[in-house]
Amino acid sequence: RYVSQSRYQIYPEADIEYDVFGPHNYYKFQAEVRKKIEVEKKRTIIIDSFTMLTTSIINWQMDIKTGGTGAKITKSGLVVPSWDEFNGEVAEVTKLLEMLKLANCNVILTAHPVKKTKIEDGKGVIVESIASMGVKSPDMVPGYFKEVYYFKLRTSLSASSPPNYRDWE
Repeated sequence: RYVSQSRYQIYPEADIEYDVFGPHNYYKFQAEVRKKIEVEKKRTIIIDSFTMLTTSIINWQMDIKTGGTGAKITKSGLVVPSWDEFNGEVAEVTKLLEMLKLANCNVILTAHPVKKTKIEDGKGVIVESIASMGVKSPDMVPGYFKEVYYFKLRTSLSASSPPNYRDWE
């Protein structure tokens, strides 16, 4: 699971097991997801967040590629993702979502919204989507879930009133 330690700190008495994954241990993440799907019953798997998951998948692929000769390198020498990594990201996301739909437990996937300009009929239109390193994955994700919630952060001018999240209106 991609989950922050702060969730555990907020609920220290809760029975929460968490692991932190990134590009350096992506294979371990895949193995843990498979293991959880096979053994978890009436529990919840949370991936927090889709945004960081896709970033890790791209960076994982770039780490692999850096050892070879196929890396795309800028004039300044920086290794950057190419269409290979973006296609690999959608393949990995699809594989993960296909595995999760077989899970015999609750699955929660958090994501961050991002506004983008999309060109339609020669005009720029502002659309809101799930933040992702790739371009195809955000459109696929909602179809894998029975329920999708969108929350908007509402802040307060009063320092004594914490911000809260509300259903999108």
